[in-house]
Amino acid sequence: MTADPVSSAGVEFQALLSPVLDQAYGYALSLTRNSADAEDLVQDATFQAWRGFRTFQPGAPFKPWFFRVLTNCHRMTWRARARRLVTVSLGEAPDLFLYNTFRAADLPVDGSDPASQLMNRMSREAVQSALRRLPEEYQVVAALYFIEDLSYQAIAAVLDVPVGTVRSRLHRARRLLQQRLWRVAEEEGVVTHVRTRIPKRGLDRAGCEVAFRRLDDYLDRALADAEMKLVRDHLEVCALCSAEFAFEASVIRDVRGKLQRIDVPADFRSRVARRLAARNAGPS
Repeated sequence: MTADPVSSAGVEFQALLSPVLDQAYGYALSLTRNSADAEDLVQDATFQAWRGFRTFQPGAPFKPWFFRVLTNCHRMTWRARARRLVTVSLGEAPDLFLYNTFRAADLPVDGSDPASQLMNRMSREAVQSALRRLPEEYQVVAALYFIEDLSYQAIAAVLDVPVGTVRSRLHRARRLLQQRLWRVAEEEGVVTHVRTRIPKRGLDRAGCEVAFRRLDDYLDRALADAEMKLVRDHLEVCALCSAEFAFEASVIRDVRGKLQRIDVPADFRSRVARRLAARNAGPS
């Protein structure tokens, strides 16, 4: 007896979907306002992914493919509900914003985890709020980076953009997110308002400039081996660059730690399965 191709495809789809559903919910929650909207977004993406499953290449990684569908669903369906037009001036979010603001507030900027001075006092919801204040194109790339811990190449596959675009957007997203984090912390009374003018980084030494311009890529280990060694050698002899790099790494680690702790509703999976079955049973 020949196997039903629809049933076979359904079994394959469910097997591929199940391991990424919780992660998809966390990503959707970072893009939406609340758990109900996040669940609806995942359910819509699941239905769209099932309808387009014939376009999935067998053997290819499923998660980037499904996350691309989810991202597109958010853009097409949810933008009309939740989009806020944000004008971004990168002059408003300079490099090393938190590092310099910490110094202005007399908070420590060295040690193994200096950003914990701020992050331990902020709730997960507050960090999510800061993330959602980013313009959409930066919010999406930051969510994939901090929550899903995806590489530049994987993010590029999800968003269907060149790796260079991911690199540029992520650099800007990090700068903007640091500013938003401090603002949310001020609003919640976690820190007091600090008036500070972020100084322009003095790059009077060639080694400092080489290292500083590669800060993000070095922290993400996205440089060639020779360039990684070049930066690493400089950090061993430059105390200022070493402190700045350690602080930035601490911010990334602490933001990621906050955002990756997502509580998935207990019956989330069963609700997604029921709604998918109901849609498939309905008229085409």
